[in-house]
Formats: sequence, structure tokens, C-alpha cells
Amino acid sequence: MQNAVDMNDAPEAAVRPLSGLLRAVEVWRPSDEGDHLVWGGGAYGELDELRAASVDETFACGEGLPGAAWETRSPVVMHQLSAGNFKRADAARATGVTAGVALPCFRGDELQGIVVFLCGDDPEAQGAFEVWSRNHREELGLSASYYANLERFGLISQYVKFPRGSGLPGETWVSRFPKLISRLGQSKGFMRAAGAAADGLSTALSIPIMRSSLDLDSVVLMLSSARAPLAHAFEIWAREQESDSLRICQADYGQFVNLQPGAAKLRYQVGEGLAGGVWDHGVPEVTEELPVVESARGEALAEIGLTTALAWPVYVSTELAAVINLFL
Repeated sequence: MQNAVDMNDAPEAAVRPLSGLLRAVEVWRPSDEGDHLVWGGGAYGELDELRAASVDETFACGEGLPGAAWETRSPVVMHQLSAGNFKRADAARATGVTAGVALPCFRGDELQGIVVFLCGDDPEAQGAFEVWSRNHREELGLSASYYANLERFGLISQYVKFPRGSGLPGETWVSRFPKLISRLGQSKGFMRAAGAAADGLSTALSIPIMRSSLDLDSVVLMLSSARAPLAHAFEIWAREQESDSLRICQADYGQFVNLQPGAAKLRYQVGEGLAGGVWDHGVPEVTEELPVVESARGEALAEIGLTTALAWPVYVSTELAAVINLFL
């Protein structure tokens, strides 16, 4: 596991969740009848007005940001929430939320949920979401993106293509497994390392989005900076078939590197911890009580104020391959 900064440089005070580029994260799940999406949980930081406007909302297929991801079975980026097809435009305008990214989670052909990242326009925010989709030449090209204060990096990326197996998106295409790269500016496996170093990007997380049980639709990259990270920690949990348990295969704990030794020893069965709970329920989950959910390391998480997290299951066909944890 790779980590960036020694814990001696970490602040002693609790972190402030969802205070940079990400202002809210939410999960929308199919209703019992399967004909619309209902609110399945969310973390909104200080945006109480947006939370109130969300908990009783529903979306038909194709309606709003979550419904668009459901209909297309693909990631959707919406740049102007206050003026676009966003049902909660008034709340977005009032709370300073300007853009959104919706990512579908399928288990085989069955929708498990839609994860929505809602972003603000803080001048200090920095980071990116990229959607790399297959084109007619069977390459991955940039089909949608959201860049926060990364104009130069975004411009360069428009002209990049990834053949199967090439670069982070191409490797994820082949493996159908998420991948994490730390120290982007020094990474030989990240083709845009020079641009990442110039703009202060430190961490990249790739997520495969499947079009069908075995057919890739696209690869989503989340790009995080050291100055204003998208998440305070990233974990990828892999399923071990021999022991039928989950273990961390890659992680980046940023300034909280002291979490690494204890995390490396963890093994979760179904229902244990955040990753095991997602394995059990089969759907993405958001929690604002992370130390309680992660009882095995709850004291350490509480001491540094990591209370909010998103967990995302990654399936190959109908089998769980991995769980992604983002500590927000």
C-alpha cells in the first residue's frame, strides 16, 4: 500500500468532511416495485437544505441526474445543476452546489444503485472526474469530465486515447478491477504524470463500469490533489476466494498514514465493517458514523475525525470482485 505524507505532519484536530470539491455524496436505489429510484442514504456535510430536499425525492428512469445514469447505464456528468435537468435546482443554487456526477452500479444486468457526487465551485477546490468510453476504434476516449481548477490538465486530456491494456484506463478495461495509483507525478504507470505533477494531482482511482455482465461500458477516473483531496483515504478491498473474506489490496491514507499498519491486518467476513456490509447487502452505502461501522479500528478513526464514508461494490457478472471505500 502506498501513502503520501508522514503522520507527524497530520493535524491533531478532527477533519472537516465534505468541505472541498465534494459537497455531498448520495445513493439512489431501485424501489421495491423497481419502477423508480428512492433515496438510499447520503452525506451532506453542512448542507441541511439539500438533505431536506433529497430524502423524500424519487426519480423515474431517465429523470434527473440519477435517472439519466439509470437509463443510459453509463456515468453522467451534469455541469450546471441550477440550470439543467436537475430536480433539486433551487436547493443546489441555495447551497452552492454547481455540478454533479452520477455513476451506476450493476450486478450483472440488475441495477444495485446510483452513486451521485455533488460538487461545489470553491476556488480552493481541485480535482477531477473523467469518463473514458469505448469508441469505434476500440480505444478509450474522454467522453465526459468535470475538472475543478485543472484547465491545463483537462485540455491535454481531450487529445489522449487509451488502447486496451494501455495506461490506467486501459489496464482497468482488461482487469475489470479497480486500481489505485499514488504519487501520480512519479508514476510510470500514469501516462499523464508530467501534467499531474504540474497541477498537484496526487492520487488516481479507476472504477470499471460494466455495460453488461461481461462487457465494459467505460472507466471512471477520480483524480485527487494533495492540497484539496477528494477523499481523506482510499481503500480497495479484494475478495479472497480461498478464505471467502475481504482484505485490503491497495490503499492511500494521505496524511493519515498511521492507519495503514492496522488496516493491512484486517480481514472481513460477510457483514463485517463497511466493506463487509456492502458485500452482505450488495448495494453502495454511505455512512456518517464510520467509527461505529468500523468497530475494529473505530477508536483510531474517531481520534482523527474520519466519520463519513462511501462504500461501492464492484461486480464481474454477478460475483463481487472488490469493494471501494472512500473516507470523506
